Amino acid sequence: PAGHPILLGSFNFSPEMLNEIFTKAGFNKYIDSMTSHKVKMEDISSAIKGDITLAGMKVYEFTEEDSVTQALNGMQVFLTGHVKDKEKFKNLVALLEKKNDDTAAYKPKRGMKPSVLSNDSIFVLSISPVAAQKFLESPGNNEEIEKLISPYKEHPSAFMLDLKTIFGLAMQTLSKGKSPQDTKQA
Repeated sequence: PAGHPILLGSFNFSPEMLNEIFTKAGFNKYIDSMTSHKVKMEDISSAIKGDITLAGMKVYEFTEEDSVTQALNGMQVFLTGHVKDKEKFKNLVALLEKKNDDTAAYKPKRGMKPSVLSNDSIFVLSISPVAAQKFLESPGNNEEIEKLISPYKEHPSAFMLDLKTIFGLAMQTLSKGKSPQDTKQA
């Protein structure tokens, strides 16, 4: 979607190789216990193709109904990729989003309820359901990101971090209620 990228990471991987690495490292046991034995690493690796993009965006405009983006002062976070098997992906999402708290596979931290949406070709996970829906509806013509990524399109991965914007946002937060001299000092 339209906005200024603050964090962008995009990479390709082999789901089978990742599954093997996680098994050898013991990470699959962590996923198993975190999801109360409902989700296996094999479920994840068989549902997605093996390309992931993580983005943190400062969006220019958002609707009033997007209370999460409002609370974050225009920040949106997305994790997206391609769906390999539609049915397995739907089953995986159903396990992760069960409504009953006693049987939920994953219990988010207080106040945080991530949303996973898909159009059967791509999926998007976001902390804002409204932002996730708009992401799926977006035509994908963000010129800022296109210009940023175009030199790296043939590479298996690219990572970008906009420290100037991050420090600027941090300074806004730190300078609230301080005098101009204290702000300049900081």
